[in-house]
Amino acid sequence: MILPSRHELAVGLAVCAVIATPAQAQYAPPTQPSCNCGPSAMPAYVPAPQPAVRPLDFSPRSGVTYRDGANFKSARTDLGASSAPPYTGPALWSGFYVGGHLGLGGGTTRINDPALGDVSTRGGFGGVHLGFNVQQGTMVYGVEGDLDLNRMSGRKTFASGLDAISDRNWNASLRGRVGYAFGSALLYATGGVTVAEHEVSVAAGGFKASGKTMYPGVVIGGGLDWTFMPNVSLRTEILHYRFGSRDIDFGGVNVPTKMDETVVRAGVTYHFK
Repeated sequence: MILPSRHELAVGLAVCAVIATPAQAQYAPPTQPSCNCGPSAMPAYVPAPQPAVRPLDFSPRSGVTYRDGANFKSARTDLGASSAPPYTGPALWSGFYVGGHLGLGGGTTRINDPALGDVSTRGGFGGVHLGFNVQQGTMVYGVEGDLDLNRMSGRKTFASGLDAISDRNWNASLRGRVGYAFGSALLYATGGVTVAEHEVSVAAGGFKASGKTMYPGVVIGGGLDWTFMPNVSLRTEILHYRFGSRDIDFGGVNVPTKMDETVVRAGVTYHFK
C-alpha cells in the first residue's frame, strides 16, 4: 500500500475546506442584524377615559387606568361620600289649607248629684277646618283650627225618678300637628285645646230645669291625609276630647258636671300652593 506524502495530504485538506465553506455560510446565522428598524411604528392603544360616575351606594369610585406611551397612568377620581340630602320629592304639604268634614262620636256626661249620674251621649256632626303646614324633608309641622256644629245628645231616667238630657251644641279646637310624609300620604298626630257649649236638662213630673255652659278642655288624636289629585286631599282622623268640670244652674241649684267624647271624622281639604 502506498501512503500519500505529506505534501499531498496538505493539498487535499485545503481543497476540502474551500468546498465546505459556502455550505456553512448558507446556514450560519448572521452575528449582526442587517438593519436597525427601531421600535414598532404601530400606535399604542389608548382607551378613552371613562366618566367617573358615583355608584348608587354613594361609595368612592376610581376612574380607569390608561397607557401614556411606555407609562401607565390612572384617571383616579375620588368623589367622596355624598353630602346631598336624600331626594324626597316636592313639599306637597307646605302652605295654607281649608276644608270640611263630617263625623260620628259618643261620650259621657257626668252629673255629680246623688239623684243623678252618668248620661251616655252619641250623634253626628259636621264642620270646617283650616290650617297651615311647613314641610322639612319628610317631616311636616303645622297648626289647625276647627269648628263643629252637632247634636251629640243622650237621655237617661234614674232611680230617683228624674230624667236627665245632655246635649252638646257646638265645639271648637286649636291644635298643633306633627306628621310624617311618605309618597302622597301624611300620617300625623295632633293635640291642643278645645271648648264646647253643653246643655243639661233635668225633668220630673211637671218640674223641669235646664242650664248651659262653656266647657274648656283638651283634645288629642291622629289621622291620615292622602293627596289624590293636585291641591286636594282626603282625610280621616280620630279625636278624643276631655272637658273640665263646670257647674250648671238648675233653678238656683248648682250641679257640677263634666264630660268626655271620642269622635271619628272624615273630610276633604283644599291646599293653596
